[in-house]
Amino acid sequence: MPSRDHRNEDSFAAGLRACLPRLYRYATSLCTNRETAADVVQDVVVRALERRQAYDPSRPLLPWVLTLVRHAVVDRARSFDPVGRASVLDPSEPGAGGRSVDPLHSVATAQASARLQAALEQLPLDQRSAVVLFYLEGMTLDEIASIEDVAVGTIKSRLHRARVAMAALLDPGWNELSLWN
Repeated sequence: MPSRDHRNEDSFAAGLRACLPRLYRYATSLCTNRETAADVVQDVVVRALERRQAYDPSRPLLPWVLTLVRHAVVDRARSFDPVGRASVLDPSEPGAGGRSVDPLHSVATAQASARLQAALEQLPLDQRSAVVLFYLEGMTLDEIASIEDVAVGTIKSRLHRARVAMAALLDPGWNELSLWN
């Protein structure tokens, strides 16, 4: 019969495995290419396993490891590694529907995804991270604030600035003041 610690290690590893798709999706939204994102996720998994004792099991695992991903990306950026963005909105990705669709609809979706991705790539890292976690990962403001290690108000500000910037990028004629007229 396995020891209690061994079962805890197994459940931690299983929880980590369950987080992998979201870790990779988040990393690809912050990194220049998929290979860099895969390297980041691999580094984070190793770091998480090494620092397992630092994890508080009374809290959700996903925000903790997403924080590790963000820190790993920032560390790479600080060391002048080429860190940027890869497509998180790629309709050709597995799990993006997988059903046959009208070719015109596919083209329109691909074009819209490309425009959104291009706008997202122009956002600063802190805003891009907030957008990905909130809109693509469906996390709450509190969870994002915990991952980013900032106040909830800061996340709200980042999301607002990101929405304004993306609206201007997607529609150059758009003016924030037109909301008040």
